[in-house]
Amino acid sequence: GLGDVYKRQLLYWSTASKELISLFLGKKAADMVGFDQRSPHHCYTLFEHCIHTVDHINSEANNVMTDADLLRVAAFFHDIAKPQVAFEKNGRLVFYGHAHKSADMAEGLLINLGFDTEEISLICFFIKHHDDFISYELPDEVRNKNNNSLAEITKERILKHIRAKSNNELNYPKKNIWNDLMLLCLADASSQAEEVYMNGILTDSKQHKLRKMKKIQDIICLLYTSDAADDRIS
Repeated sequence: GLGDVYKRQLLYWSTASKELISLFLGKKAADMVGFDQRSPHHCYTLFEHCIHTVDHINSEANNVMTDADLLRVAAFFHDIAKPQVAFEKNGRLVFYGHAHKSADMAEGLLINLGFDTEEISLICFFIKHHDDFISYELPDEVRNKNNNSLAEITKERILKHIRAKSNNELNYPKKNIWNDLMLLCLADASSQAEEVYMNGILTDSKQHKLRKMKKIQDIICLLYTSDAADDRIS
């Protein structure tokens, strides 16, 4: 079946040498191979993480995806800029702005690979926004309540975010684009470390991230099906 084809492709790319990837996809893509992310959130090298993210897209997509193939491409390239933006902070690497930079880098690669304008726009949209909800917290959680950089997950906040990004960045209508994006967010979280420790203290976990993403996904699904004018995404 098609799932077996993707599995074989993933196995091929996961075992490909850095030189081969550089030949086919360029040096910037090859820079992901063997790159140690040096982050407690990640248990894989960068290229391994991207391969696992593609694999989780296969698991999440099933019958609910509208742009599964394009989302797989986005998953493959979603962190390509990390080696370029990485810098050390408190003994670990951080990657501020990597999502937007990754979208910029991927655009040139996708042009060379023969994707059309609309496909590139959608793939780069997924890449640019795969980290949009990383600082959102579940409403019933008491941890991190004093952190001003965190936003509580509410229908109003999610709707405001989606309206702003959709109106400013998409030049064509695309139904369910944010539903599709959430599958990338879930796949990305599924490819990270089971537990996150800082100074020996458990501060986060994969399951916690997945609960947050699923909560946001549920809200987005409701917004797409809402009959109320104030709650509709478009």
